[in-house]
Amino acid sequence: MADSIQDYDQVSKDIINLKSQIREKVDEATIASEQGNDEGLSKALNSLARINSGLGQKAAMAKYVSRLAARALEKLKEEKKTKRSEKTLEYSKTQAVGKSEHQARVDTAHMETEIDEFFKTSNLAMLLADEADDLTYRTDTFLKMGQSRLSLLKGDKHRG
Repeated sequence: MADSIQDYDQVSKDIINLKSQIREKVDEATIASEQGNDEGLSKALNSLARINSGLGQKAAMAKYVSRLAARALEKLKEEKKTKRSEKTLEYSKTQAVGKSEHQARVDTAHMETEIDEFFKTSNLAMLLADEADDLTYRTDTFLKMGQSRLSLLKGDKHRG
């Protein structure tokens, strides 16, 4: 679990950094477009495309971390059920069945905190991946619009 949390933390930092870089390049591209600077727009769009590619890779890593945490969560839930059953059987040798079930439930209750942590990590990683996917889509859309604007600028430049 610690690896999943560390992976999540690193991917989260990387995605936040890439979001910032995307914002910066979008601003550069917008300014270049407004100024009719086709070379500046072209450079900004190229940089933005590279950053967007990196963001896509980080989104894939966030999905991986999410799947890993979800798989670990399911295993932990099964482990809790198994331990609870084992304890119930063990206690039923010396106690009434109802009492042994309650005692087993109490003995395995501490696992709920770990289960909650896995659940939280899994969901945060999926949210992060979804946000990164959304940003890559929006950035890709911006790139397409920027390419259209670049074509218009270059066409105007050639026509004089």
